[in-house]
Amino acid sequence: MPVATFSEGVGSVSFSFGRPPGPTNQTVWRTITFGSGSAISGLDFNGYTQTLFWGPNQFFTQSLSLPIIDDNVYEGPNAETFILTNDPSHDFAFTVEYAIEDNDPVPTVRIASAGTATEGEAALFTLVLSNPSYEAITVRLDTFGTDAEPGDWENAPQFVTFAPGETQKIVEVDTLQDLINEPDEHFAGTLSVVGGTAIPIGSSTNIA
Repeated sequence: MPVATFSEGVGSVSFSFGRPPGPTNQTVWRTITFGSGSAISGLDFNGYTQTLFWGPNQFFTQSLSLPIIDDNVYEGPNAETFILTNDPSHDFAFTVEYAIEDNDPVPTVRIASAGTATEGEAALFTLVLSNPSYEAITVRLDTFGTDAEPGDWENAPQFVTFAPGETQKIVEVDTLQDLINEPDEHFAGTLSVVGGTAIPIGSSTNIA
């Protein structure tokens, strides 16, 4: 269980350490490691190991600072943890768990663009997440005619999955060739989220 929780946007966190047990007339040291729990060093924080020394009859407090990485990745409702440990070969052993609370919003997903397609070609819908997510997000694209008629395009639902970290996908919707001379026709797309956590917004119209 974490003994304290820090916001991802805090920048860095300071930890204080006193002189470890040992003869007061000798030099003693304490080796501290900031390591990964569920949080990952290099992605969520910059972990490291450092040794602190106290000379004979020195009893001052020493501090170490741990940089916390503020990213734009949605990492879910549960805080990620890191572990503070020491080398017990010359110190009493301790392990302390701390948590980093995500400060990024749940991503939204929208149709950023839907271009023009000639009959018989594929219409391209560009789907965009507002910010990356730690988990896969699966989206369903449904299309419907505004003035296009059934049979002008393949209107079966399309499913696309954003892998963790991805923010853009392109979905192809086939239009169908016919022999009718007719003006430009339009169909639109709407989104729903069927896997992962994201908020669908808006719709977009394509010309076929």
